[in-house]
Amino acid sequence: MASRALSGEAGGGQFRLPALQKSISALVSPLPGGRALAVLRDVTEAQRLEGVRRDFIANASHELRTPVTAISGAVETLLGLPPDELGGTPRSFVEMISRHSARLSRLTRDLLDLSRLETGDFALEIGPLELGSLTAACLDYFRKSAQDKKITLGYDGPGQQGRVFERFYRADPGRSREMGGTGLGLAIVKHLAQAQGGQVGVESGQGGSRFWIRLPKAP
Repeated sequence: MASRALSGEAGGGQFRLPALQKSISALVSPLPGGRALAVLRDVTEAQRLEGVRRDFIANASHELRTPVTAISGAVETLLGLPPDELGGTPRSFVEMISRHSARLSRLTRDLLDLSRLETGDFALEIGPLELGSLTAACLDYFRKSAQDKKITLGYDGPGQQGRVFERFYRADPGRSREMGGTGLGLAIVKHLAQAQGGQVGVESGQGGSRFWIRLPKAP
């Protein structure tokens, strides 16, 4: 890095100091007169805390999955009873439990996916993809739930901004929770794209927002 900076090219990276058990982040920039400026930052504690966070998310997700599955199974059994055995107010309570257990199930699944993506324990199959047919399949899958919420889905394409890709970030927390969102979907999209060497972004204007994904061409 230093030699590149002395030749006029900025650079950066991370390296370990085994003797001190430290992780260092370095940024080197060229200066006039054949000099270079190096900024070193100790990121050991930040990396440790990030590891603790990842482990907690993974462990909590695994522990939550079993009781959530049991609750969902019990609720499905109750909802399958005839109206004369489960009706009126009791059924409305069971339906409420069903909605919230489904949301917990989605949250647990998203947390597990995010944990695998962050740790690299997620197998990706890189190859060509026909986006038109995939988009059509996704629209068909969500069309019924969108109609129930009076949302119109459409596709126009060929045959808030920066923080929306953060985990649990919601531009409108109240509305997002009512719609059953977990706040992890776009974070998963971002990590999937980055795992394939790609990028994601969003551009907002008067007519709405346009989300984009750039992926490298398959070899």
